[in-house]
Amino acid sequence: VASSAALRKVKICQKKLVAMEDYVLLSDYAAIKDSLRAAPFSDVRKAASTLVRGGEDGPDAEGLQTKYKAFITSIEKMDGTASVALRGRKLSDGEFLAAYSAAVVALADFVALAEEAIKVPLREEPV
Repeated sequence: VASSAALRKVKICQKKLVAMEDYVLLSDYAAIKDSLRAAPFSDVRKAASTLVRGGEDGPDAEGLQTKYKAFITSIEKMDGTASVALRGRKLSDGEFLAAYSAAVVALADFVALAEEAIKVPLREEPV
């Protein structure tokens, strides 16, 4: 049950991340940083960690941990890139878009594996 609620929270975060594309294309780094510090992003680590812990005994445990780390690393890189841009560093063409795209892909990969990991096998009834 906790895993289902955590997955819902992570999926909401995924939708919000995809919706941030306009900010990325407009190079609105302040809006991006603000979004990353507000719900649902402010709770995504907790929700994703719940999914990782819930899958510790399953066959996808290592994959969940790896994909979780990749997602967090990509979000931190996106945040860091926005920070340096706000401080005046000129970003190369496509640098921020690449960081954003990596975060979108990493979160999608984590969600896909988490969905598989929390599926409860149905017990077959004897005939």
